[in-house]
Amino acid sequence: MEVLPHPDGLESLWVVAPEFDADFEVFGACPVEAVGTVCGRDLYFHTRHERWSFEVADDFGNTNGHSADKLLHEGDHPGADWMSHQQAAEIIIRCLREYTGQ
Repeated sequence: MEVLPHPDGLESLWVVAPEFDADFEVFGACPVEAVGTVCGRDLYFHTRHERWSFEVADDFGNTNGHSADKLLHEGDHPGADWMSHQQAAEIIIRCLREYTGQ
């Protein structure tokens, strides 16, 4: 796994994790967000108030609604909107471990 700062110096992290067939960018504050892919599917991470959510799209690319092949994880985190990009990346990696069964 490689965690890289944005090449243009922007406030974001780029994470390349071949062991999970994933790459994603973490950015923003209030909310902190991340977008990318895992195993060819879109992933999305979002914070709101004291909570975070992590989603992997279903076979049709949908991240909203209910689907048997879609993944959604949520959790509490004090001040989630202002968590560091590194903290967000660590949460996403934990979710990727579960998603990929590693």
